[in-house]
Amino acid sequence: MKKKWKDMEQTLRAAESAEPPAGQKERILARAAALPQDTAAAPAASSRRRRTAYWKLASAFAVFAVILSASVAHFGGKAMTNEADISLTDRTSGELYATYADTTGGLPLATGAVDYTKAEACESYACDAPSEKDAMGMDGAAAEGGAPVGLPAQNQQLAAGLLTAGEWCDNDDFAFFQSVLNHNDWYPYQEVYSLSIHDRLAVTVSDGQGAPVQNAAVTLNDAQGSALYSAVTDHAGRAYLFALSEEAAQAAVSVAVSGPDGASVTESVPDGADSLAVTLGSAGSKPQILDLMFVIDSTGSMSDELYYLQNELNDVIQTVAADHPEMQIRLSVNFYRDEGDAYVVLPFDFTDDIAAGLKALAAQFADGGGDYPEAVDSALANALNGHDWSDGSVKLLYLVLDAPPHSEDEAVVSRIGELIPAFAAEGIRVIPVASSGVDTETEFFLRNLAALTGGTYTFLTNDSGIGGDHLEPTIGEYAVRPLNELLIEITNRYCG
Repeated sequence: MKKKWKDMEQTLRAAESAEPPAGQKERILARAAALPQDTAAAPAASSRRRRTAYWKLASAFAVFAVILSASVAHFGGKAMTNEADISLTDRTSGELYATYADTTGGLPLATGAVDYTKAEACESYACDAPSEKDAMGMDGAAAEGGAPVGLPAQNQQLAAGLLTAGEWCDNDDFAFFQSVLNHNDWYPYQEVYSLSIHDRLAVTVSDGQGAPVQNAAVTLNDAQGSALYSAVTDHAGRAYLFALSEEAAQAAVSVAVSGPDGASVTESVPDGADSLAVTLGSAGSKPQILDLMFVIDSTGSMSDELYYLQNELNDVIQTVAADHPEMQIRLSVNFYRDEGDAYVVLPFDFTDDIAAGLKALAAQFADGGGDYPEAVDSALANALNGHDWSDGSVKLLYLVLDAPPHSEDEAVVSRIGELIPAFAAEGIRVIPVASSGVDTETEFFLRNLAALTGGTYTFLTNDSGIGGDHLEPTIGEYAVRPLNELLIEITNRYCG
């Protein structure tokens, strides 16, 4: 058995390092580039089926090319070089420390990582290759950081645009969202999370010329002037104020708006109103900073897609930075697992050194976990309170995950109930990226999180043929797009 494992390991490594036959890679990329990118003009169901077939055909061509090349190289007697044997698991502690050490251009660990030192991080990454006994870890992840069997090793370069995704913004069709929330399949989760949206007021803030006012603070108040809910206007001058109880819905009487230049106004809320237009004297200055944060589930169940996601997010970050030379881009990448794992939250400070941020992104691997829920609440608490968000910036938080928080724990539920309105008040828009394995409870949680913070819901789809099965969300028609293109478009949209 050991010999068989060794032979299989060498064959897989040969496949990772081998080049496809001449011209094959270009033909595959050409086929992929020719795939339709917009389903809006065709019926969604048939369009989605065609796209699934195209993606799977392209994926099949790619897999065939790599396997054929590996077979020629391996069975044709080609000697494997030392370079071909190098993989993520062969890196030394010194090499990994260089990724994080401040003196070599890496990123310092952020607030909240006190229980996970740099030395421990290096030790976690510098592991031996998996043995026959422990080759597979929790939820299909390779033990102690090795690449999951059947997936690309982390030293194998992949093109971005392989994962497919869709988007749905519940604030754009709030009546539909309310009907979903009250459906029999969803309604029980309102009690589970002590989270119930009783009413919503959509506020639009503009200047005297009708231009949207971005980054205006908007607060829903009761008759005594006490705040019931607060939010910050987006690129279109919109902010969404929610009543999370029947008492709050009945008590709301006014909206106070304060612009980025200090101008302020208070408007009464008409009875039964679900929207309100407010005019300020001036729009103020446009934000010059983008605070871009990624919070990523790195437990074992993410092993089927994590490396692909790292490649996609790498492309998103670099493209957004290139698209906005006029803005200062501050990047923070953070990872989380669960209680009892090597770390619960592994955060990195905001930095304008994009290259250092990308190194931190690429260094992580999937491991740990155990039960289905994960420490989502700890990750969100660190994201809000453990980082130095800029004043007057565009604030986006992409939450990449495949499992819900520990909703069976009342303390966790209470914590989440405090975090969500706090994100909204700070103008931090949470944009979930739902991965394979997400269930109805997780969808409920993520869509509420996105709506209540002024974000939007995104989700991976089966069209790419990558990873496990993806839950079809309870939404209307949507377009299937490459994930990287979708996240770039969303980020640019919020930047204005």
